[in-house]
Amino acid sequence: MNDGHIELKNRRIGYARVSTSEQDLDLQIDALLRFGVAASDIFTDKIS
Repeated sequence: MNDGHIELKNRRIGYARVSTSEQDLDLQIDALLRFGVAASDIFTDKIS
């Protein structure tokens, strides 16, 4: 029976952040992808 809950085992969530508009998120995102985080599970912030 499905009660509407989804069981998530071993799901990895990633977060990348830079503090200025001149900085780039690419290195952090690449590292998260190599670690096994799905692109759809990577969240980003660019604070300026």
